[in-house]
Amino acid sequence: MAGATAPGLAICTLLLLVFDVLSWALRFYVRLSRKAWGPDDWCMLIAIPIFAISTTGMLGIAFTGGGLRDDQLTSKQQETAMFWWFIMQTMWCLAAIPVKWSICFTLLRIANKQLLYTIPIYCCMGAVFLVMTSTTIYEFFHCDPVAMNWKPTKIPNGHCNAQSNITGFSFALSAVSIFTDWFCALVPIPLLWNVQMDTRIKLSVIALLSLGIIASIAPLVRLSITVNLSATKNFLYNAMDVAAWAQAEVGIGIIVANLPALRPLLEKVLSLRSTIRSDKRSKQQKSTDRYLELEEGLSSQKQHSKSASQKGTETRIYGGTTVAGDSNSTLGDDHSQKNIVTSSAQRDTGNGIMVDREVQIRVSQG
Repeated sequence: MAGATAPGLAICTLLLLVFDVLSWALRFYVRLSRKAWGPDDWCMLIAIPIFAISTTGMLGIAFTGGGLRDDQLTSKQQETAMFWWFIMQTMWCLAAIPVKWSICFTLLRIANKQLLYTIPIYCCMGAVFLVMTSTTIYEFFHCDPVAMNWKPTKIPNGHCNAQSNITGFSFALSAVSIFTDWFCALVPIPLLWNVQMDTRIKLSVIALLSLGIIASIAPLVRLSITVNLSATKNFLYNAMDVAAWAQAEVGIGIIVANLPALRPLLEKVLSLRSTIRSDKRSKQQKSTDRYLELEEGLSSQKQHSKSASQKGTETRIYGGTTVAGDSNSTLGDDHSQKNIVTSSAQRDTGNGIMVDREVQIRVSQG
């Protein structure tokens, strides 16, 4: 028997997982191809399989009674749905830890050991680990034996703690999630504000890292409905909104964590489009030149040639914008996320200073 929310919830859950896995695969392609593997990538490597199990639990809830009232379900259906609920909620907490850590490790790459930023980032990571790990442990041992979580009437000597305790942990989870999302979204602004790099690149990095604000919407909504977890009757009916927003929070968080690593790939695509447009304009220009050449005739060509010889030929060669000590003038993934912010000692010795050079060569003929 499918729950009332089954079709829509299942579609949204699966679509979110597809985008998560796709961004996950592209992330690893970029990092491995550029040899820029880091701890944030290890975190994401751990997060995706765990989140896939949580998604499986969510699908199980959707198709076994999620969204229905107790009087619409048999005892067997309630058992099955609550089993999947147990899988979903425990795996969700475990998946959220490496996802948020991945974002924090990305910021640590950029901070480059500046204590003003690294200490608060590590504090956020510690808070996430403490709250979510303790919540997972409590949820797992909420009932004794564990099977009482989904078989409350078939184990006579078993017992469960008050359901309101889980609600309290959920409020703590929401608070930590909201604070972490906003912190990780806003800290790139002061971190990159005074960095000497191209403004366009700087804004793109800040924008990608600040997408955590979007992910923070889910815990904000979930916080307002967390009280539904205290329901002792019609639990599957009241708690489905909480589960849906929790799943969206981690799913969107995975995409947000992966996007900064995909910046080189996005730049490559945009560069390819720019090259195609440039080639198209070049072909159009050549076509116009041929038309003018045929219309003006040979005398016109001689006149232009004579004029050019009298004035001389001027050739301009413009050097690109480079970073002192770095032969690569393009900020790649490892450059955009590692050692962007230089330490004060490096600034004193001149490292990391943008150097603009323009070389002009004039060659006169005649």
